Amino acid sequence: MSKSCLALVLLGVGACVPAHDELVRHHTEDGYHLYNRGSYADARDCFDAALKLKPGDPGLLYNVAQCHERMGQSSKAEALYKQCLDAETDHAEARHAWLMLMIQSGREDEGRRMVAEWMRARPEKGGPHVESAFLHVRDGDLDRARQRYQQALNLEPRNDRALTGLAGIYEKLGRPDRALALYERSLEVRDQPEVKERVKELRRKGVSGPRPD
Repeated sequence: MSKSCLALVLLGVGACVPAHDELVRHHTEDGYHLYNRGSYADARDCFDAALKLKPGDPGLLYNVAQCHERMGQSSKAEALYKQCLDAETDHAEARHAWLMLMIQSGREDEGRRMVAEWMRARPEKGGPHVESAFLHVRDGDLDRARQRYQQALNLEPRNDRALTGLAGIYEKLGRPDRALALYERSLEVRDQPEVKERVKELRRKGVSGPRPD
């Protein structure tokens, strides 16, 4: 266990032991801090400590998997992504991370089958439409990708991944004004540092709100 996580445990023993959920929160927050610093092994230890207190939690399983992936332990990461999806079948980030591992390891056909099966099983959810759109972008079919992202937003108007993905399509299509509006909508849903940077870059270039078609 990392020194940071150990310190949190000792702190809890020294004064009235924090409530269970509070201790999970402490470990998780410390894990995020360490992960963002690039201390992936220590971050993994913190997320593992939280997972011991909250077994099977899909968010924590995903976090541990991300640490293993950053440490180059792809097999372990893939096993954890699968565990995460067993606990929460529509965990979109885990689906995408697993798909990317399959692509990177030369199993793209397997990844595409996974997305197709998810779509058949959960057509009412935005997640599989977003992943299908990602694959269409990968194939260079921007029109079908745009349709898929729009289908995701019809189902889930506040799906930040669909908003960000559709924004990227409009950038490729030479409509940075529409892209900017979509990026800003995505940021209203969830804080995303990379999207903030994209918004700043577009604004530096003088992009403003969408113009009439």
